Amino acid sequence: MTNSLLLKVDVFGGSSIESAAGEACALANRLDITVEFEFNGVTCMAIPGGSSDVLVSNWNAADRSSRFPMASTHRRAVSATAEKK
Repeated sequence: MTNSLLLKVDVFGGSSIESAAGEACALANRLDITVEFEFNGVTCMAIPGGSSDVLVSNWNAADRSSRFPMASTHRRAVSATAEKK
């Protein structure tokens, strides 16, 4: 069954992206819903079954000059992200 819920959470200032991504992925898996949070201007999405390592990698590659910078746990960065060269 596909879930139609999205949970938006706030990350405490001073947190690392590794910690935030790990907790978001754990929460997404526990609740079986997508978890969204903002980290240093990038919208991040953890999906159930996603990897926090992939989320961190996509966050690092996010194009912050984009109007809507985004990173997710999908293996391939979404269109609003760019690979580092």
